[in-house]
Amino acid sequence: MRNLPIGINIISGPTGSGKSTTLKNLLELLYIEKKKKVNIISIEDPPEYEIDGTAQLPITNVETEAQRGEEYRKAITAALRSDPDIIMPGEARDAEVINLLFTAAMTGHQYGHHYMQIMHWLYSID
Repeated sequence: MRNLPIGINIISGPTGSGKSTTLKNLLELLYIEKKKKVNIISIEDPPEYEIDGTAQLPITNVETEAQRGEEYRKAITAALRSDPDIIMPGEARDAEVINLLFTAAMTGHQYGHHYMQIMHWLYSID
């Protein structure tokens, strides 16, 4: 999972199952493995942990889901201008944000983009 040049990794599970901790540890491990020569950007509402080697963009001052979605779209667009190697949006709650992430993941930049995403699931699928 860590060695793929482009794509989206989705970490899912119920609240309290360790999704954010798993992503934090994966991002810090990647930062070390790449000898600190990797541009990692997280976009969270709000950031749950300080993540070594990661530029963290908080989503703040939003009152509605529509505002949250708009702020995520703006932050993802800004992150893409920063030539990221990895973007970790904390959550994608609407179709426009999800479509933006899929499009951005496949844009074919020299080193590609890699996304790590948190999804909340209440129940497993049998």
